[in-house]
Amino acid sequence: MPTMAQSQQKVNVDSLRAANKMKIDSIKSANQARRDSLLQVRKEKRKKSEKKKEKSKKSTQ
Repeated sequence: MPTMAQSQQKVNVDSLRAANKMKIDSIKSANQARRDSLLQVRKEKRKKSEKKKEKSKKSTQ
């Protein structure tokens, strides 16, 4: 049978694990949001450059 100190230690470890998991999850979601926004910026830049290419093609014709 575990002593009082051992059971308290287990509770502490479990709470630390839970806290670490929450921290990791928040970091993961922040990284995902950052990736999504970078992807969005790249898409917008690509669209702008394609429009410029079309304009230059039309002006040379």
